Amino acid sequence: VLRGRFYATRISGVEGLARVQSWPARTSLPALVRVLAEVDRALAAAPTYDAFLSKHRDDLYVWVRAARAVGQVGDPLGAPVLVHLLRTSLPGPLEVVQEVAIAPGERRTERTTVHRDALHELRLAAIDSLSRLKVPYTVSALLEALEDPDLEIRTLAHAALQRITNQDRGFVPRNDPTS
Repeated sequence: VLRGRFYATRISGVEGLARVQSWPARTSLPALVRVLAEVDRALAAAPTYDAFLSKHRDDLYVWVRAARAVGQVGDPLGAPVLVHLLRTSLPGPLEVVQEVAIAPGERRTERTTVHRDALHELRLAAIDSLSRLKVPYTVSALLEALEDPDLEIRTLAHAALQRITNQDRGFVPRNDPTS
């Protein structure tokens, strides 16, 4: 089910593994880890941003759900794969097209290129799951994420650190982590 062609079936399988309670849930962890190992193979096969997204856009939904499922299973043995996902990124250009009103009845189309990580949602899911697992040895990876260029990654990493350590270290997320 998890390796099939149909994304809806794969997503349902991953979500089903996350809902299994207690001891049997731990037996689903190897299957979830195998699903998440596909990310590295996909990055190796399509190392550019555009190639990766054109080939694996639907796979990203499955991988995000699998990362969240690892946190729901609650087995600390899933933490290393989540840390690896947190440290993996594939930044690339994203063209944003928007209509801008100049005056009443007058509009202009503007194109802006922003840099966005193709694995953004996957990294957010990894942070969320790490905060659920509360594994102390993941703190160093979350501290590294506080320096990430993405504000959302930094903010969620800070919240995860608070949850794991029960401490607020006064982190103030800024738009630019270097300032």
